[in-house]
Amino acid sequence: MKVFSDGGYNGYMSSEYEGHGFTDAYPGFDMIEKHQALCKKLLAENR
Repeated sequence: MKVFSDGGYNGYMSSEYEGHGFTDAYPGFDMIEKHQALCKKLLAENR
């Protein structure tokens, strides 16, 4: 995320979940929400 922030990127980003992979213990929507929250946190730290 630092590279995007430092480079001045001002576009859209998306997260994609393509299935359970190795476990189905975590619902896909929860994983995407957590990933988006992490990205927002990292971008905010690099402003």
